[in-house]
Amino acid sequence: MPPKALVGGGSSSSSNGGVKKNGGVVKPSQIVAVLAKLFQGDAAEWDKDEALDLIYWLRQVFGVLAGFVWGYLQTPGLLGFASFLFLNIALVTLLHKNVMGIGDDDWENASQELMSEGLPLSMSCFMVVWVLTHTTFHT
Repeated sequence: MPPKALVGGGSSSSSNGGVKKNGGVVKPSQIVAVLAKLFQGDAAEWDKDEALDLIYWLRQVFGVLAGFVWGYLQTPGLLGFASFLFLNIALVTLLHKNVMGIGDDDWENASQELMSEGLPLSMSCFMVVWVLTHTTFHT
């Protein structure tokens, strides 16, 4: 299930030009604010929902981009899947421990929640894009 912190409540139509998502509106200013916090590094104070949302969406983007690259490069089966899983977990670990500075002392089970946030859907996106890209360019 997609995170809800960047999704505003309200009606399904928007007059402010935001992007529709699950009946709410994602405001571009909220996205910019979360990304700006990412570049502040350890100095930024992360709300639990903001951190989980950021990890979730970065994983989805990484899954799609990696799927294109792996498919185009004809990366074979187990090697492709294992390398994607390793890189996905390594990047999220580096992001939340070194860049965001979030540890288990910030909230209970923070590392576990951040590591599991969006991983299954990211793997699904990766697999679909990987197969479609490989099929499109190499058959």
